[in-house]
Amino acid sequence: MKLAHSYLLVWALSAGFLVGEASGLIIYRFGGEERPPPLEEGGKDVEFIQLSWADLDAERGGQAIELDIDATAVRVLERDPSFNIAPGIEENGGSHVRPHVNGKVWDGDEGTVWEADRYLCAEFLAYSLTCIDDFGTPGTANIFLGSPYLIDRIRVISGLTDPGKTVQNIRIYTGLTSETPSVVSQWHPPPFAPWIVEVRDNRKQVLDIPIPPHKEVDFVQVAIGEHNEDMEIQEVEIYAKGRVKKIHLYLQYHRI
Repeated sequence: MKLAHSYLLVWALSAGFLVGEASGLIIYRFGGEERPPPLEEGGKDVEFIQLSWADLDAERGGQAIELDIDATAVRVLERDPSFNIAPGIEENGGSHVRPHVNGKVWDGDEGTVWEADRYLCAEFLAYSLTCIDDFGTPGTANIFLGSPYLIDRIRVISGLTDPGKTVQNIRIYTGLTSETPSVVSQWHPPPFAPWIVEVRDNRKQVLDIPIPPHKEVDFVQVAIGEHNEDMEIQEVEIYAKGRVKKIHLYLQYHRI
């Protein structure tokens, strides 16, 4: 969908509070630079200010999230299936669970590592730790995406410096936080079920995992199965496809 040559008119009435100060009308127009000025322009105490969609000023409160904007048009963003959305998720309202433990796997930097410590479900004694089969709380990396995404694939990069620390068993869970409120309240999230895909006996240091057809989701969990030696996970990358269905546009302009 393309809204070519789209524009927005905003009327701002300024009234004087001091004796003798005149009231007036300020008209802001975002986009539509090629159009003639509004009919009110040229009237007494009327000021017309033309702004471009590309001129959203963050210092003045302007912000666009998941919109394709240039000087002539506002378009619904078509997701690039080759673009890893995980590193910029916080800029779009997303967040991490236990970022001090494994937040580095989402940062887009293979030089940072999640040291996934050894754990065995049979040895669990702590109240807050949970296992489903051989997948437990210490092995979960969780991310809130901030907006619904149609996940296309997930890439897990591990064992780059030591192939012996390559992750072998992986489960991926996806869901909507509105449908799974327990996700939001869990500081130590257990492995969630039903998972959407499982990989066993992996030997690939760079593992691409296609995600089966599903609805849009705003939460992803990658769970690493129990392991008797420490593992090193350099990155978990998330790739999405399709068009954005929910957009955010904030316009705020202050005269100086």
